[in-house]
Amino acid sequence: MQATLKYRIPGQPIVELHGAFCLLDNPQSFEGFLLSDFQAQKFYGFVEGASEPGFQSPQQPIVISEDAYLNLAHEFIHYLQDLNIGKAILSRVKAIPANHTTQNDLFLQLEVNYPNAFCYSIEHSHIGNWIGATPEILLSVSNGVGATMSLAGTKPVNDKQAWGEKELH
Repeated sequence: MQATLKYRIPGQPIVELHGAFCLLDNPQSFEGFLLSDFQAQKFYGFVEGASEPGFQSPQQPIVISEDAYLNLAHEFIHYLQDLNIGKAILSRVKAIPANHTTQNDLFLQLEVNYPNAFCYSIEHSHIGNWIGATPEILLSVSNGVGATMSLAGTKPVNDKQAWGEKELH
């Protein structure tokens, strides 16, 4: 089973790879594109040119309607207030029908509209199609030194205003 992986690092050309997501025994030693199930119990690494003899799909995410999400968000806010939690993120999965052309068009649109974002697209018959763009770099490694960025603590380079308390925290 082949998978197609496309991504674009800000300031770099689009990379398109064909291969497979292979189950990893030791994800810490793998260098490359990783996927995991939603419980982070199984990890899959993308291997260019490989094929999958028998891919076992990770658990599919739960897709809920916007109304259900808004109701859940209301409960979530009360839960955070009751436990005095300062910050947490609630997200939802939105599923839309797509084919290869739609996915490619969406990816190119993201790539153009978000030039400073990491954009990605995954097409796979078992895990589905995934697409996204994020300005947050989870981990960048150069010469053995890792760095990450905090989305809540970022601001545009040309913003000369002082950092606020939220960003400093």
